[in-house]
Amino acid sequence: MTETVSETASASASAAAAPSVAAAQLDGVITVAGLGEAGEEASYPACDGRAILILDSVVDEGNNGAAMPDIARQVLAAHPSGKPVHFTVPGACPSLRAQVDGANIYPIYIDYGSDVEAMCRAKATYGGNGRILGNVAEYIDPC
Repeated sequence: MTETVSETASASASAAAAPSVAAAQLDGVITVAGLGEAGEEASYPACDGRAILILDSVVDEGNNGAAMPDIARQVLAAHPSGKPVHFTVPGACPSLRAQVDGANIYPIYIDYGSDVEAMCRAKATYGGNGRILGNVAEYIDPC
């Protein structure tokens, strides 16, 4: 189920306060993903040079929220590392691709802060793509 949320502040606030909302969209962008009672809001990581491990890049073909269940399953499941898994909106930082062939991309990731070495060790163990979040549109894996 996909629910479209208007751009009013009250609608956005009520969507963020209600984790049982299956999916919330603002201008076609998924900002909340959930399964039943469990839900997760999109994160907005700082583009400050932090290291993240992108576990998956979920593509929302048609930008209609159909990718929400896939996002929710990944962010709500426990990761073997024990670290929390997040998702962010397309292009949250210039160093994250926003779209492919016009479809929004949602990075599913673990944030390692300034510890690039730990992120690279996790990549060697779990796979994925390392990325340094910055304000330049370069997609370089430091590992």
